[in-house]
Amino acid sequence: MQEEMLTDSGIHPPRVHKTLKVKVEDISEDSMRIGRNVIRLKTAYHTGNIDPETTAGLVKSAMGKRSQRKYAEDTGINVSSISRVLNGQIAEISDNLLARIAAYADPDSGVTLEKLMSAQGIVESDSRAELGAQFVQNCRRVIADGLLKKGFSVAYGQQSLDHKLQRICDFEIRTDALGNGGRWLIETKLVTANIPGRGMSQGWIDGAMAAYYRGEKIGRLSVVVEVRALFEQMKRRLAETSIADEISVLLIPIGSDKVLDEYVAPLKDGRKPEFTFSKEDA
Repeated sequence: MQEEMLTDSGIHPPRVHKTLKVKVEDISEDSMRIGRNVIRLKTAYHTGNIDPETTAGLVKSAMGKRSQRKYAEDTGINVSSISRVLNGQIAEISDNLLARIAAYADPDSGVTLEKLMSAQGIVESDSRAELGAQFVQNCRRVIADGLLKKGFSVAYGQQSLDHKLQRICDFEIRTDALGNGGRWLIETKLVTANIPGRGMSQGWIDGAMAAYYRGEKIGRLSVVVEVRALFEQMKRRLAETSIADEISVLLIPIGSDKVLDEYVAPLKDGRKPEFTFSKEDA
């Protein structure tokens, strides 16, 4: 069954008013609640890790004793869109519609915007920079822990990378898991729910290769992403290119305690690259 995204087209067309002048006191509490929800959603981070089944269950609970038609009337969402969410045909719901579902949830249902955000893989953070820093630290810990569990040695590189390497990677791990120098440089890429195009992902790969062009003695350089769709996109890009050096892409979702997948680009000299992590490890 093909999954869709529930966008703002699922909202009933607005009524045409004779005037655009609206007094603050004329704005309903529901409208203000929707507005506050939208602001929270627009400033949050969309990981892309969506749970359609949980989402459908929350929407069903939010309806309370109302029929789909009555709930559609209350929220302003098309009844067909609500039906597709409940049947699991729609995975991702737009911010505006999610805000309405939360605003009009049955008071006794226990459904909150926070629960809907969790089911939709949406994470709040005081700032994108803070979330990015947390992601870097978590990736550093997850990779090191994974190597230690496999019996490999782990030592962190310079705590403060020189300014040239900072342009290439976020941190360095030294390990005997790599046979070529032991230095593993790792760059993290935290993206929005809108998966970058092939051009941007190729730019990330080219940036990784720049470390080798500089003559750095490196065992492997990896790009870490947190969304499966982006991992698969970069995997396809790497598979199309045969290169002399070890470059890989790792999948570590936000909050994960393990590497879920890794793909190492094929080597130009015909050697088969060794994967340090794999799906089986997860």
